[in-house]
Amino acid sequence: MPNAYLLQQAWWRGESPDEKQWKERAYLSSEQYLKMLDPVWGGIWFGSRAGDYSGNYIHERRSDHQAAALSIFAWAYRIDQQSRWLDAINDIDRYLDRFMKSDEGLYFTSQEMYVFTTDGKLVEPEEYFSWDDASRSKFGMPTIDRSIYTDINARLAIAMSEIFQSTADERWRERSLAIIQKLDLRNR
Repeated sequence: MPNAYLLQQAWWRGESPDEKQWKERAYLSSEQYLKMLDPVWGGIWFGSRAGDYSGNYIHERRSDHQAAALSIFAWAYRIDQQSRWLDAINDIDRYLDRFMKSDEGLYFTSQEMYVFTTDGKLVEPEEYFSWDDASRSKFGMPTIDRSIYTDINARLAIAMSEIFQSTADERWRERSLAIIQKLDLRNR
């Protein structure tokens, strides 16, 4: 599962001329996280049981992990400006906006990995998530926990501000501020 804070620490340490190996480690870890993106809906899986993140995914998606991945890819883009990091950011954003964004403009907590048939039989996540968008949509969706938590939305706002810092794309700054303002109104 992505840990943005540990990777940020590695990026920071890698800025020191005496500790360049940390930058390489952070970069390689960021590359591994790219493998956990859902190629159909976007978003990043909760984790992988494979040591190299190449498969055997835990198909649950949590918004706090989406935030961590956004931060990780923002830092990677800041370092090398490769479009693949922006593509990953946009894939996660596409997932969040399509499935996890509430009418209020804040984000839900998580999406389960299990889907059941109308007669209650489990469809294995490996099978379901191998389908294309039309097949998944026709069959039905994994349940979304529609709880909205301040801390998770704050992490998403921070991640979006990091994307702004890395790209100077004003849209990310505006979205970050919008989340903070909505949280402020909600928690008064």
